Parts: sequence; structure tokens; C-alpha cells
Amino acid sequence: MFVIFRSYLNRLEAIQKSKPEGQRQRVPSMEELAQRVGIHPVTLSNISNNNIKQLNLETGGRIIHTMRSFGFPMDISDLLEYREGETTE
Repeated sequence: MFVIFRSYLNRLEAIQKSKPEGQRQRVPSMEELAQRVGIHPVTLSNISNNNIKQLNLETGGRIIHTMRSFGFPMDISDLLEYREGETTE
């Protein structure tokens, strides 16, 4: 399993930048997200950069819930991805 949260955030940023200025939605910063999720910003950075061995399901759920509360659609497939034959080491 791989955390792909960073690519999700990058995709959101690109989508918002492509919209006319009056229609853009602000994508929250990593620091703002970490505060709302209830984890340290470094922890969220490690999660988003796939620099972790384990992801607590509750934390993953809070990340998804928080992104939805900001008005962005997010599912588990925007957070995690399974890649056949690849290891995380």
C-alpha cells in the first residue's frame, strides 16, 4: 500500500488554479490540515510523502473527513493505492 495524498493535493491545486479566479476554492495548507486533523504538521508531511510504515485507520479517516469539510470530494482511493509487486522498503 502506498499513500498518494500528496498527488491528490497537487491535483486539487492544479484544478483550482485552472478555474477563473472568482470560482477558485482555496486548498488548505499542510499546517492547517494537520491542525484540523489533530496531528503534528511533520506527521502529516510524513504521511503525504509516504514516509511511514503504518497509517492508523482513524487518522486516515480524519484526513478524508477534514478534506470533505473543506468542500473537496475525497475517498480512500485519494489517500491510498495498492501497487502489485512493489514494496515500501
